[in-house]
Amino acid sequence: YAAAVVQITPFLLLTETYSDRQTNKLMQQAVEMIQQSLGEVQERTVAYVEEGRLAIVFSFKDRSEHAAASEAGRQMIKLRHSLEMFLNLKSIYAVGHICGSLTQLVSSFSAAVRDLDRIGAGSASTADGHESLTIEEQKKLLLAIERLDRDAVVRLIAEIFVKLHNL
Repeated sequence: YAAAVVQITPFLLLTETYSDRQTNKLMQQAVEMIQQSLGEVQERTVAYVEEGRLAIVFSFKDRSEHAAASEAGRQMIKLRHSLEMFLNLKSIYAVGHICGSLTQLVSSFSAAVRDLDRIGAGSASTADGHESLTIEEQKKLLLAIERLDRDAVVRLIAEIFVKLHNL
């Protein structure tokens, strides 16, 4: 087994003007699309957790740990792409460690959440290694653009490039 976590970004900014009903509909669509992409619900299943965060549980039969981890990674890349293509939703994700029993699934999920929080909070790279803005940077930049605040946009972009250059 393995657990994974997906975070829609920037969820709070995206749904800021949505009613609860619109937000719930969006997340229901995301859950349905991901479940369709994952296939058999007995082997892989998805559930909405909160604030744009989804939990995915993988079940592997007769596979090595390495093969299971590779398969989970491939599935997550596919899901991320599907969310962007079909629902126009950006996301980041993290996969927990492979475990041999359901009782260990909680620690796999906790590890995935910790990794995702680290990715979203400060690290500028996503789980697949591509450089990305943090959620906070995205919010600040989008708000500056919406306000047509040219000075703030230039300053924020300069700060982002300095940070990326120092990686």
